[in-house]
Amino acid sequence: MEIMKQVHEGICGAHQSGIKMRWLVRRHGYYWPSMLKDCIRYSKGCQPCQRHGNIQRVPADEMYTIIKPWPFRGWAMDLFGKIYPSSSKGHNFIIVATEFFTKWDNGQAESSDKVLIQILQKMMEDNPRDWPRLLSETLWATEHLI
Repeated sequence: MEIMKQVHEGICGAHQSGIKMRWLVRRHGYYWPSMLKDCIRYSKGCQPCQRHGNIQRVPADEMYTIIKPWPFRGWAMDLFGKIYPSSSKGHNFIIVATEFFTKWDNGQAESSDKVLIQILQKMMEDNPRDWPRLLSETLWATEHLI
């Protein structure tokens, strides 16, 4: 069905799992009785998801919340690169800055970086040199996913 394709891998799709796909499809105003089953089957059949999917791991220690007294007090920055192939404009690196106050702790910031990389890998499979253009779509999808 076209709506599942657009939600899963369309311009703002983030290759979400079946449950998240169902939520997004319902948010767009669609419903049918076997929606969850169909969304799970669609996401399990996605080839980029199979190639770039992560292995589920449980953290060794309990995660603790980092409490910051006001917004923008705590930041984490990650540098991704050297990315191959470089973009059509010669870009080789991505800098990701995460602000801790709103909803992040260290584990969640690292997790969001992994999600960002996975979504970007899936989205740039067809045209790897076009990753700077896809980055804004990936960031939008990541913001609405996490």
